Order: sequence, then C-alpha cells, then structure tokens
Amino acid sequence: MKPTPAELVERVASAYDAPSPPTDSSVIAALIAAGANARQADLALKLVQIACGRLLLDGLGITFSDDYLCFDAQGAIVERGALPEQPVFVEALRRMPATPKALQQLALTSADVQSVNAALHAGSDPKDLVTGPSALFVESPTDEGLAAARAELERVLRSR
Repeated sequence: MKPTPAELVERVASAYDAPSPPTDSSVIAALIAAGANARQADLALKLVQIACGRLLLDGLGITFSDDYLCFDAQGAIVERGALPEQPVFVEALRRMPATPKALQQLALTSADVQSVNAALHAGSDPKDLVTGPSALFVESPTDEGLAAARAELERVLRSR
C-alpha cells in the first residue's frame, strides 16, 4: 500500500532524528520498503529537504520561489509545478518543527541553505535574496544533463 505524505515525512524525520545522519540511499530504501516506488521515495526526501531548509531560514526576509523543476538524467524537464501543491512538502512544513534535530540535519542538506549561506558569506543582505525554482534530478544526471539543466535554469531566470 502506498504511504501517505504524513507517513513519508514521518519516516524521513525518524531517519534523521538518529544520532548520526543516514545516507540518502538508506532513507530512500526505507521509503521503498514502506511502499513508495523509487521515484516517489526520492522526490519525498528532496521535498522534505527543501521544506526543512526553508523552515530553518524562515524569518530572514528571503523571498523563495514556489516553483520546482524535475530533470531527467539528460537535463530535460520531466515535471514542473508549485511546491505548495506538493502534499509531502506541505506536510513537511507542518510536521518537521516537532523534530528539531531532524529538521536541522535535513536543512543542512538543502540547496537553499547552501546557496543562502554562500550569499551571506559574500556579504549579501538576506532581505535582498530571491531564489529561483528548486531544481531536482529524478535520475542521476550525466555531465551533459547537468549542463542542460543549468542552461534551462538560466533561461528560466532570465525570463523573470
């Protein structure tokens, strides 16, 4: 039986509430064992990471894009949408504050946190920061796929 968004978030939170952080592959394996397919498990972990990063950065005045893009290994967009329409993302925003250790460990794996941290170290004011869409690979990218995704993201950002 397919796990609910709440069950997916709970399993991810439990894995990251351990004394040392797990590997992504072990968390994905646990989600698959709970009934998710491989793509659902991978996407669930990534959505929870994004939500945790945003929870950690909340209150700094950063403007986050609600958009996300999923790329295949070759860098082609295979899915796009709005994060607030993703039940796992919404559930993670609701549930993760109850597990502060897991929230912090997951937030530190978030691309948003890493990007904001780099911008702050470079002297940016957080209130001036505006993020682009979250970019997620649903397959291990090739070098060409990384380049194609990067080019697509640049195109999307230029069109704003």
